[in-house]
Amino acid sequence: MACVTGDDVRIKVNNDQLCSGIKGGIEGAIHGISQLFESQCEDGGGLLLVDADNAFNSMKRSAGLWNARVLWTRCSRFLFNTYQGYAVLIIRGAKTYILSKEGVTQGDPLGMMFYAIALLPLTRKLKNGSAFLKTVFDRAELNNTSAWTQNWYADDSSCQSDLESILVWLQLLVKEGPKYGYYPSPEKSYLVVHPNFVERAQTLFADFKVNVVTGFRFLGGFIGDFQETENWINEKVKTWVKAIECLSKAAEQQPHLAHVSLTKSLQNEWSYVQRVVANVEKPFTLLRTALESTFLPALFGSEVNQAEISLMLLSGHNGGLGIRDPVNSSTLSFQSSREGSKILSDSIIDGISLEMDLHETQMKKSIHQARELRDSLEQDIWVKTSNGLPIHRQKTLQRIKDGECSTWLSMMPTHDNNFLLGANECRDSIALRYGRVPIKCLDFVMDAINHLT
Repeated sequence: MACVTGDDVRIKVNNDQLCSGIKGGIEGAIHGISQLFESQCEDGGGLLLVDADNAFNSMKRSAGLWNARVLWTRCSRFLFNTYQGYAVLIIRGAKTYILSKEGVTQGDPLGMMFYAIALLPLTRKLKNGSAFLKTVFDRAELNNTSAWTQNWYADDSSCQSDLESILVWLQLLVKEGPKYGYYPSPEKSYLVVHPNFVERAQTLFADFKVNVVTGFRFLGGFIGDFQETENWINEKVKTWVKAIECLSKAAEQQPHLAHVSLTKSLQNEWSYVQRVVANVEKPFTLLRTALESTFLPALFGSEVNQAEISLMLLSGHNGGLGIRDPVNSSTLSFQSSREGSKILSDSIIDGISLEMDLHETQMKKSIHQARELRDSLEQDIWVKTSNGLPIHRQKTLQRIKDGECSTWLSMMPTHDNNFLLGANECRDSIALRYGRVPIKCLDFVMDAINHLT
């Protein structure tokens, strides 16, 4: 149902709720809100990041199903059949059980879309220029000069504006949110402001006990002054360096599993940060050093020289091991993400509807251009590095690259069809890939290899 009717939700919700499945939704939100904050913070603007209590389990299920009947018609009956009864939650070791009567069920593939539809009336109610706000202001309950830019990703709501307007928005959210099963927790929320406005913000939001800071994480990225951002990045890098050290120890016994863990999981964590946070090349030198000094030697089973390292930190189809260079990829990743999500981030900044087709076209174009640029840069590195190697190793590398002999590097290491390589098998394959003598290779086998190369 998500594949068949998912577009209905994305079109209906648009950019008012980014958990509906919009491509690059989180990245567009981070870039848009970051630009707004940077342009307004020195003039007294701020960004409020709201935390809600148990949001997914507190959503008003009956109201959400009715919203789906009106806003997501093609999937409404399916949702009703799914949620018309109460799911039984069994507590291990207890004789009693709990009935799930509100919210969305954990693990439901439609959960995010259902949540987006359920909270859509609330998000549009508080959107700048809505009929509800006009009515409130006309009644003179609040200052009618208030204006803001809000952003929602599931239960993570945020508001960017001047401090007085943010206070108005928070007051309305606290009042209107519970009607839809959204219970804000101001004491666990954070207000990001310029250092010059910390005291003023603390005074304004004293009644709500909001935490006033000069920088804080936002949807996996970070928004705040440069020093706060750098400190956050440094802490993340330290965590990743420790993870690389752990994988290096694992690589001594299971190099194939360690390689897949790095390429399929760990490096994607820092790749995401590189896409949403600018100017992070310097801290990532520690990651490259950890890869050079610990992981690659453990993977190879012996020392590796700088030329081999340069080759290994390339894409598989360009003769590498699929391990992205954390320094060289930083700037390109950020530029690609910002360019690809430009239409979405601009729509958030300007408060206008998102042209979905234009956005998806821009995303595809940016991804294609980034891939071509990355391949061009890697090709230059490959040519420059391989030319400095002995002729027989150059031939080996050229044959590996031209013959597209890198599929095995991207295979998941399952026992089915013997895709899981043992330690010696993996190391021998890597050694042969770069024209090196396998560590445990008999003389007559090496003679045969030299004859073939």
